[in-house]
Amino acid sequence: MFRSQTAVIAALLLAACAPAATRSADAIRDPESLIMAMRERYHGQGFRTVVLDQRTTLRRGDEAVVETWRKYLSAPGHLRIETDPSRANGVIKTRDSVFVVRDRRLATKAEDYDARMTVAFDVYVQDTRETLDDLKELGFLPGTVRTAEWEGEPAYVLSANDTAGRTHQVWIEARRLVPVRLVQPAEGGRTMEIRFEDYRLLHQWWLAERVEVSVDGEPVQLEEYANVRTGVPLPRTVFEAGLWNWAFDLNPFSRAHHVDASDPSPSRHGRPTRPSGTLRTYDGWRQVF
Repeated sequence: MFRSQTAVIAALLLAACAPAATRSADAIRDPESLIMAMRERYHGQGFRTVVLDQRTTLRRGDEAVVETWRKYLSAPGHLRIETDPSRANGVIKTRDSVFVVRDRRLATKAEDYDARMTVAFDVYVQDTRETLDDLKELGFLPGTVRTAEWEGEPAYVLSANDTAGRTHQVWIEARRLVPVRLVQPAEGGRTMEIRFEDYRLLHQWWLAERVEVSVDGEPVQLEEYANVRTGVPLPRTVFEAGLWNWAFDLNPFSRAHHVDASDPSPSRHGRPTRPSGTLRTYDGWRQVF
């Protein structure tokens, strides 16, 4: 009797210490159940902001150039990339737009959104219905879910073809429910593939510290992350192209004017569907943001 009671107590303690309950593999049969399982696995356990240094290798044929960028991310839907601090150049992405800044001034603005942000960050912090809406606008829905294997691990594959017949796929590792591969259309009728590698556990949330991008099978960009900081309060002005400032305060003890990730504006919805692959040319080099 005593051993039986002890076993029950031990089981209860282990259950209390385990991660939040998620849906079983049998319950994941369609895109909605997959996205819901991803959100349930990590919702409320991770972080919403990330600051990191990115070693960026840009390739054009046999040539390559290596740069150091800095990224500031606030999920859902906010990303700032400093590509050249000496010239004050960079990119800001909000919920539905991309802003290119040159010499501290706004150079171009376009309606755009990032499938990488949606499947690697936003899915874990926002409502499941909002993620499904985003995936639909990006061309990943309506779609189907099947099982496969990636790098020796079981995976779920959410796949769809858009109205132009172009393939969209998100590969999710079944064990950790994190994205490992993203396939989507790129400009000029090409296909972009993004691989998420070298996952590191940070505050109960997995972050891929190596991201490889190829187009039509040719490598175009490699991202390697270092000096990763999470949970840093980011001033709202970090994500405002019109107030580009390279000297803003990132004091982790200052929480004034932080980005409220629950702020619904500006809306990502009600806009026409566009190609989801962002592949542009700047100064002769192809860069993927």
